[in-house]
Amino acid sequence: RIERKHRQAALGTEADPVMLEVFNNLFMSIAEQMGVTLQNTAYSVNIKERLDFSCAVFDRHGALVANAPHMPVHLGSMDRSVETVIRLNSGDIH
Repeated sequence: RIERKHRQAALGTEADPVMLEVFNNLFMSIAEQMGVTLQNTAYSVNIKERLDFSCAVFDRHGALVANAPHMPVHLGSMDRSVETVIRLNSGDIH
């Protein structure tokens, strides 16, 4: 090449790094608070003492937005479970 290739960014791909970090922390905080609430209100020893649970925030299509660092082993199947619940209850979830 003798001159630089002109590249055009797709619409909506330019993100403000400050706002991105603000929303990242917001969604992570929501997932962590879900875990604290679950732990404090649980009757099960597995949840209350062993912290054997996972909490996460998903978008309306079932894609993972943020997850709390509780038991990440559950997160491998959680997105498919949420997608299935959304698909089976299409039209009833608002």
